[in-house]
Order: sequence, then structure tokens, then C-alpha cells
Amino acid sequence: MKALRTNLNNVRPIRSLYCAYITALLSIILTPVAFGNMVGSDTQNFNTTSSAEDYVTVYSAKNMGKGKIHLGLFMNAAVNTLPYFENGEPGSRFKYNDSVTAAELSVGYGLLDNVDLGLLAPVTLIQHVKDDSSHGEYASGGFTEIRALAKFGLVKESMFGLATIVSTNLNLTEDSPYQGKNDPMTYNIELAGDLYLGLIEVGANVGYRLKNGGSDIAEDSPISAYKNQFIASAAVAYELISQKSKLIGEIFTSSPSSPFKDESDRHTTRAEMLASIKTFYSEQIVYYAGFGSELRHSVSSADWRIYGGLHYILGEKSTSSESRSPVKSNRIPDYQPDDVIVVNKLHFKFDSAELDSEINLSYIDKLMRSLNNTKGFETLVIEGHTCSLGTARYNKNLSRKRALKIKRMLVSDYGVNPKKIIPMGYGESHPVATNKSETGRERNRRVEFKIYRK
Repeated sequence: MKALRTNLNNVRPIRSLYCAYITALLSIILTPVAFGNMVGSDTQNFNTTSSAEDYVTVYSAKNMGKGKIHLGLFMNAAVNTLPYFENGEPGSRFKYNDSVTAAELSVGYGLLDNVDLGLLAPVTLIQHVKDDSSHGEYASGGFTEIRALAKFGLVKESMFGLATIVSTNLNLTEDSPYQGKNDPMTYNIELAGDLYLGLIEVGANVGYRLKNGGSDIAEDSPISAYKNQFIASAAVAYELISQKSKLIGEIFTSSPSSPFKDESDRHTTRAEMLASIKTFYSEQIVYYAGFGSELRHSVSSADWRIYGGLHYILGEKSTSSESRSPVKSNRIPDYQPDDVIVVNKLHFKFDSAELDSEINLSYIDKLMRSLNNTKGFETLVIEGHTCSLGTARYNKNLSRKRALKIKRMLVSDYGVNPKKIIPMGYGESHPVATNKSETGRERNRRVEFKIYRK
């Protein structure tokens, strides 16, 4: 591979994420050809996402929300990722042979409520190779590609979601045998689906990677250029409410759609797993830490890797997909309610919309007496509220489910007209007390009944 045009040693230390992004974008603009990574997204090698709504490498079906900006920075150190050529005989898997440290800069933007745009720039930083046998390696550090994507939200329900992702990769490497010659662009289309099962989320991506079919870099090259590929990945996340964190497990894979020559000791069908913790430090900062390992000894899959990263979120909270109410409020009267009943002791089972069997029904009886007085009522709004334990999206969904549960009970057990009831889930967005104490959190975990008379 040819020498790198950009010398990373000349890049001055950065003091903020903003400076990091300015430095990265200027480097990309001022360096027409930067190359260093022998393998990258072609081999589905630890490609992070541009949105904090996603997992780590797996897309979710959730959108950021109109006007939101997500700035991302990930670092990862991988051991034994380079291909070796020793007559096809493996020998590099169970000893230290090489290590590569890389970073990835990303910007995500919520163009519309259901349309996100993303731009990512991976860069290799440090390489160390111990084994001097025949192998492929990075020529030097540098930016390796630019990835641009658009995510279109298709379905958004309380229990599941569906989105499609269209992306393209502009290759910035040269003389990579996997990329080939005269093949700078790669196009991808993927379908992302989510299931929301209380504290557990399950996500899956399936797609196809379309390449222009670059020619081999040399007739005697031990590797032929990659062609089209099938790509797939899956994730499961478990929410730790008290820590405002998620435990995430992921698997990403890719496989060529047609056979090609590869004389390294690695397989061409890839699979790697990741285990991460994602922590919501604040409304603006989300950070990640984790490790990964190959499931199949394949091209660019690491024997093991460690990584960390963060997303910094800009934009009004009200525009976020997590803070928008799942129920349209256009039927709520535009005048003040005639009566408001606030209940802090409608006990629900943990992580559930099921009412506890020991519920004190006197609160419901009080509500029914107010609804059935001589004035009658036009509209009943049931507002579910939570404290701040857990993520905003989780609390939003849970509070709405609980409001819906109360509506169903009023309809089935008390005969209230369902057309007059509007359930709303506000999650943690309307606190009435501090969330720093248990007493305050208990006050915030409430249901408000707002009664509008005729």
C-alpha cells in the first residue's frame, strides 16, 4: 500500500469534541486522498452508528427527532485483525501478532421527525505488528473512508418499530486488495426492526452491500477484490433503571454473495460479538464502554477488542423522539380543566402496567364520583408521570401504558365512554419535585386525572 499523505503526528491535541470535529472535517477536506486501513466497512469491521438512539454497531428503528444533532467519538483497540499468508495455514489466532488502535468521528442530524442523516469518518491511529511473516498491514495511520447515511422511520408503535437505512461509503484507501482498483463507492440498504419488551429491547438489521466490482490490484494478488455482500446484525439491550444504563450485546456479520479468492488464514464470512454498557450521564451526554471478540476467525475480525465512546446531543428536548408524546393531543380542550385529581399511590407492579392487587380503590371511587356528578363531563385526560430513574424513552412508554391500563379499567369495570378518555404518557418530563431524593421521586411517580366539564 502507498504511503500516507496525512501525518497524524502533526495534529495538535484537542480540548473538546467541537475541536475534534473541526479538526476531522478540515483533515478530510484538505486531504483529497488519505489511506491506511487495509480493511474497513467492506468487511463489516466495527462500524459504529451516528445516533445515540441506536445501539453501538446495530441500527435501531428509533429516530433522533427533528432538529437534534448527535456528535459521536469512538475509540477502539483491536488485537490480531490483519490477514496472514502462510500457504493458507492458520497460526496467528492464539498468539499476539498485531494490534491496531482506531477512532471514528460521527455527526447525526434529525432532518425530520422520521428522517435522520449521518456522516462518519473512521481513522486509524496506531499500529503495531510483531509477526514479520507474509501479511497485509496498514501503510500508516489516516482517514480511511467517509460514510454517509439516511434513516427513514417507517413504523413507530409502543411495542415495536421499523426503519430503513440507505448508506454509501467513499473509499479513501489505495492499493487495498479487498477494495480493488477503480471501485471507490459502496452502497448499502438495510432494514432495521425493534421489539420493546419492558426492560428488554431487541433489534435486528438485515441488508445488502452493493459494490461496483473493482478489479484486482495485481494478477498475482493473493486476494481478489470484494464483490456484493449480505450483511446482518442483531442486538439485545437490558435496561438498568437505577443506574440509567443499558447492558447491550451485539453480533454483526457479513458474507460475500459470490465466492472469491483469499489465500489468508481467515474466512471470508465474518462474525463478531460485542458486549457493552451504555450510560445516560445526562440529557446531553451518553457514553459507552465494552469489549468484543470474533465468533469466526475471519477477515478483520479481532481476536479481542476494547472500545469506548460518547455521544453529545444538541437540540431542544421537546423535539426528541423520546420526549414526543405517543398520543396526539389535538382532542384535549384548550381551556383549563374543571377538576384535577392527583394520585401518588396508584401502585403498579415493577416494570409493568399491571395494577398491584393491593391497590386502594378509594382513589378510583373518588374519580367516579367526580365524573358522575350532576354537571357530567366532556373529556377525561389521564396523565401518567414517572420519576427520572430509567431513560426518557423507557419512562415515556411505561407511563403511557399505565395511562392506557387505567382507561381500560374505567371502560370495562365502570362503563365510562372510551371516546371521552384520552390517555397521555409524559414520563419524567413534568416533575413536581426533585428527583434527587426518594420522597421527591415518589411525588413524581403519579397519575393525574384532568376533568373537563360540558
